[in-house]
Amino acid sequence: MTTTPTSAPAVLKTLRLAAAATAILAIIQALMGVGVLIAEDTLKDSHGIVGMVTSAFACVAAIASILWMRQGGNKGLVGHAVGTAVLTIAQIGLGFAEMRGVHIALGLLILAAGTSLAAIAYNKPGGPSAA
Repeated sequence: MTTTPTSAPAVLKTLRLAAAATAILAIIQALMGVGVLIAEDTLKDSHGIVGMVTSAFACVAAIASILWMRQGGNKGLVGHAVGTAVLTIAQIGLGFAEMRGVHIALGLLILAAGTSLAAIAYNKPGGPSAA
């Protein structure tokens, strides 16, 4: 008797996609941030827009992680996802306040948080049928 692998539940798929988008956008943000530092205002508006989209995906990942935890998923993933979302929201405020030093430091932290969030969501989600 052969068994066919079951696909991941919709909540886990949503979590993984939102976490991956957060990670990819965080990388793009870092590159655009360097561009803002070098070329000053040329990329500033684009950097802000991509930052807001990054924050939206981080919030989706946080909500999906809570739903996934309720289905038996990794509880640690919730803290990581919610923390990443909170950091991205704070980052938007720092950007508007033009607090460059803190904004850059937090941006590097978000880069690490976003990429590790995606890694955890894909590699150790826990829960039922996490294939």
